[in-house]
Amino acid sequence: MRAKPKKLKIGNIRKRLQSEAEHLWKRYCLERDKVCQLCGGSKVLQVHHLFSRGYKNIFIDVANGITLCSVCHTGVTFQDCHKEKLRRIVIAKDKDSYDRLYEQSLDRRPFLFWKDVNWLEQQRDVLNEGIKK
Repeated sequence: MRAKPKKLKIGNIRKRLQSEAEHLWKRYCLERDKVCQLCGGSKVLQVHHLFSRGYKNIFIDVANGITLCSVCHTGVTFQDCHKEKLRRIVIAKDKDSYDRLYEQSLDRRPFLFWKDVNWLEQQRDVLNEGIKK
């Protein structure tokens, strides 16, 4: 007797897509920046959210990510080191994107698309296309 294939619950699909979108977001930012944007180092690179991960409306916006080495990332995240320098670097690169992110961060309404499977699939495809360029 054959086992019935398991049906994926919509919640599991959504979680998988959220995880995949975040992975692609990180990959996109790492490939775009190539080195730590604070010190120029290339060891143990990570991606830092300029605006907190709690802002789901800009969580996987590539303008909200910047590549940092683990030392700089720890300093920025836990010790408030270099935060102003980081902000100046980001604004110098693309002030319009920074201003857009800032405005969007002020919108504290629930961001329902983060739970929408179709939107997540669309974002995944956009990130994949950006990586291929």
